[in-house]
Amino acid sequence: MLQLLIERDELGRTPLDVSCFLGFKNIALYLLSKMGTPQDVIHQEINVDNEGRNLYHNLCYKGQYDCMIVLLNIERVYLKKTLFDQLLREKNKYRLKNMDIEHGHLSKAIFHDADSVQRHEEFNIRVFNLLEQYSKDIIDRYRQILCQQDKFRRNCIHYGAMSKFTKSCKTIEAILSIELDNVPATKEFNSLFFELQELESKEDAKFDPRKYKDVLGEFKHLLSHNDYARIAKEFRH
Repeated sequence: MLQLLIERDELGRTPLDVSCFLGFKNIALYLLSKMGTPQDVIHQEINVDNEGRNLYHNLCYKGQYDCMIVLLNIERVYLKKTLFDQLLREKNKYRLKNMDIEHGHLSKAIFHDADSVQRHEEFNIRVFNLLEQYSKDIIDRYRQILCQQDKFRRNCIHYGAMSKFTKSCKTIEAILSIELDNVPATKEFNSLFFELQELESKEDAKFDPRKYKDVLGEFKHLLSHNDYARIAKEFRH
């Protein structure tokens, strides 16, 4: 299945590229959901066609806002799911729960022996590193999207600026709305995502993206205010 999804036509376009070019958001979401695990999707290299363009060039030029929202949201959902799973593994490894910790410190309401203190110190380093990597992954993805240039050295923003299609400006605004936590139009994406889930016959293939919406809230709770603020500041700059 994956081989079919990454197959390129004579212009160097994949099925995902073509579906986004035509504005078929349902098909685009379906194709993305079949590209493997969430980690497979978020680490998938963005295809570049024979003219040096990625699919974001055409999304911005044609003003395919709905498809842009699908791409931004599915990748963020998968990134958050991966982060959620990693955090859960660390909690189990160090035998710690949210109630044991409050903003980088062990809760004073519970007695903690030397072993608990040591486990928490190691856990705190791991949590900080997880959030820092999450931040870097977002930045790296946007660099792939925005820095890709065609043979005339034009990126997707140039394409949107040259366009006269109705939603080009709105589509550019969506791709330039770069935040650590959220991406635009999550509510609209969730509605489309749940429609697609109805096509899944296997229960283990289904999941609710809302489960991972507030994963950064857990990091705010587990890390000190200064540690979280430092990562957020580095992300903005």
